[in-house]
Amino acid sequence: MEKTNLTILLTSRCTLKCKLCATYAPQNKKPCHYDSKIIMASVDKYFASMGDVCLFTLSGGEPLLHPDLVRMVQHFKQYASRMEKFEIITNGTIVPSEALLLALKEIPNVDVMIDDYGKNISKKVDAVVMSFEKYGIRYRRRKYYGEDAHAGGWLDISDFSDKGRTEEENTELFHKCMYTTTFSRHFFIIDGKAYMCYVNHRLLDDINEREDEHVDFCDENLQLSDIKEKLYALRDRNHLSVCARCNGFCTDGKRYTPAEQLQ
Repeated sequence: MEKTNLTILLTSRCTLKCKLCATYAPQNKKPCHYDSKIIMASVDKYFASMGDVCLFTLSGGEPLLHPDLVRMVQHFKQYASRMEKFEIITNGTIVPSEALLLALKEIPNVDVMIDDYGKNISKKVDAVVMSFEKYGIRYRRRKYYGEDAHAGGWLDISDFSDKGRTEEENTELFHKCMYTTTFSRHFFIIDGKAYMCYVNHRLLDDINEREDEHVDFCDENLQLSDIKEKLYALRDRNHLSVCARCNGFCTDGKRYTPAEQLQ
């Protein structure tokens, strides 16, 4: 069975207000921590239906804000042997608690991603690094400032006006987008629903999507075989309804200064 990648959004709350946030945290009208019971049950169903994963990521918002993070990490530990890498993405503004550090230390394949936006934004990044080093927890520090910022900067996919494209043009954009190329084996779970793209109604209130554009892990009528079938059907689509309004998350898109803060 082909291994996939799985990212879980734990929260839409964040310590920053990045103008071009890829998960639209500042635009969320009702930011919240997603229910940890739903998160853990969804992950259980994913592993039961889809098998092992290459990269398992906890993200946000800022995941270190979630009050049940330690309990979730301890729950996910049971799947450590079924993932090549256990990743948490954090923005260098919160020093992890000792309880979290102890929980992460128990996971042999953990690899924390620290997004460093410079000392004016990631104000506690050095203390964050020191805490992981003290507990012997593997981490990476992704530099997102200066002329040599990672990947040359961020992309802007915030314009969702109707582009007036033909269906063929939407299909062409869909197959060019990183969500079907770079992230072709990737699924994202947000509040018990699985998506292949962050441009969805759960993160953006004014986005309307069809029922077949996500998989609802909370649907008790779905068998494990149904979940697998629906997830792969999602990846086999020609395009999503939102493609008509999106510029695409494409590698050749114009780059912008990362983490520019909204006032």
